[in-house]
Amino acid sequence: FELTAYDLTTHAVVRRVLDRNQDGISDRIVTYQGLGGARLEETDTDFDGVVDRWETFGPEGRRLRAATARSGDRPDQVATYDRAGLLSRVEVDSDLDGRFELTRVYEADRLVENRIDSDGNGRTDRVQEFRNGYMVFEDFDTDEDGDANLRMEYGKDGTLLKISVLPPAPPAAVRPNLR
Repeated sequence: FELTAYDLTTHAVVRRVLDRNQDGISDRIVTYQGLGGARLEETDTDFDGVVDRWETFGPEGRRLRAATARSGDRPDQVATYDRAGLLSRVEVDSDLDGRFELTRVYEADRLVENRIDSDGNGRTDRVQEFRNGYMVFEDFDTDEDGDANLRMEYGKDGTLLKISVLPPAPPAAVRPNLR
């Protein structure tokens, strides 16, 4: 079953609703935005009547964002893509509490950083830096003040090379904007 809605002025497709398993419940809704191909796709992948996948595409049809939900109707994993269509960020809510505990950052489709909220308080307390396919160092914010104070450095084979206590960060007014 498929239902298509058109703009009566431009005759362009505005919305397409599909019932892929023909149970009388919409399984996929595609909403088009303008004439360039930008669209939002909402899909019920397991046919339980609840949307569990959301995808946003730009005007040229490139994926901009994809989100999935393992349970319920709230995303627990969100992937964001850059203008070239390459993966730039993945956020994961592993305990399904509505907060993302892990953020993976990519550059040119390669993992460069993991930001981890290990205690679930909504703030990053571990940052893992990757280069050339391996973790170079891991910074920890052990006192929960928002600044790393401990660093562990690793070799290519994963061997712990060095543990350092980091100096306190300068006050916010004199800190350079790093992000």
